Amino acid sequence: VNKMQEFYNKNKSEKSAATLVWLVSTVTADENKSCWLTFPEPDGVEIPSGIDFNETDINEAYFDAFDEAGYSVWLQVESGLVDIEKLATVVMTQYKHHPCVKGFGIDAEWYQNITDGNSGTKVDDTTAEKVDKAIKKINPSYSLFIKHWRKDYLPKNYRGTNNDLIFVTDSQGFYPRDGKTALEVMQDYYADWANNYKPNPVFFQIGYDGDKENDDDPNEIGSDEQVWGAFNKPLKDFGHAILKKLKDNGQKRGIIWVDFTLKKAYKLSK
Repeated sequence: VNKMQEFYNKNKSEKSAATLVWLVSTVTADENKSCWLTFPEPDGVEIPSGIDFNETDINEAYFDAFDEAGYSVWLQVESGLVDIEKLATVVMTQYKHHPCVKGFGIDAEWYQNITDGNSGTKVDDTTAEKVDKAIKKINPSYSLFIKHWRKDYLPKNYRGTNNDLIFVTDSQGFYPRDGKTALEVMQDYYADWANNYKPNPVFFQIGYDGDKENDDDPNEIGSDEQVWGAFNKPLKDFGHAILKKLKDNGQKRGIIWVDFTLKKAYKLSK
């Protein structure tokens, strides 16, 4: 995290925020218990149906360290079929004592969905506003993010309090097309994403490895690792290759590198 922050500091006086997206739940295939939370069932808060809790809290030690380091952490859920507003209240109440915690995140791919390969459920304006108000009731400084690779799965009009709703894209499987390289296609996609949601903050979740078929041409495969792996220091150079195509208009942007290639990319970036 410190290395990533160093890579994206503008200068000595303008430093980037050391930021993590931290999953505190994963979806399960059980319709009755479709969301597993990584901490024990708490007291003093309404527990919605459909949640299974862990016997121990696997996050506290990390959050203590993040507090001390001054990091910023958004707590993401894979909510399954659980009421998302009540789930947000449970999660944010559990960790409200940690100064590192800055907000809550919804992965729309796993919102009202437990089926792998399904795109999830669209998060409408009303739902986004309810969740945003629920977490701000706990702490007015909290912000909400919503994640998907398609804009139509994210709120159409709601933008949060003072445009603080964060729009996160986890798109992957880019491939060359229309005479452009895969990197150029990526750059255009992220620039369009940022422009579409300005002045709201955006996060780009990058660093994927897997191959994904081109829907227009099943014989053509796009591998993101082929793109970022070509950079000498991918954690730095790939992110900056994306950012340099964006207009410098004061919009906040976040580079979030996925955990499953992070160690490999880190070794290449030393």
